[in-house]
Order: sequence, then C-alpha cells, then structure tokens
Amino acid sequence: MVLALTEDELPAVEDNWVKVSGGWKRCKGESQEDMFAFCRGNVSDFKAFKMPDGRLCSIYPTCD
Repeated sequence: MVLALTEDELPAVEDNWVKVSGGWKRCKGESQEDMFAFCRGNVSDFKAFKMPDGRLCSIYPTCD
C-alpha cells in the first residue's frame, strides 16, 4: 500500500464546494434544505454547514 499526503484538503464529492480564500464554501444547491447542494455553475450562493462539534460555519476548515 502506498499513501501520499497533499498540501490542500479536497472535498470528497465534486461540485458541492467552491475554493475561496481561507478554505471552502458549501454550495447552496436548489435551496437551503437541499441535502446534495450541487453548485451546477452557481458559485455565488452558499449555505452554512454544521461542524461535528456543533458550530455553524460558512468556510471549511477555518469555520469563519
């Protein structure tokens, strides 16, 4: 088995997150309740997400 580390953490699923200064923002999708929240080209509407410790964040991993 060969393991490698990367400098940047990348999302597990494509087209759900947008790279911004300081980390990643979660795409809004069709609404705030959209569980899948694919960007589909919309890189200006985002939604907050909950971290495992309960914090509500707008940028991952800095939780700004």
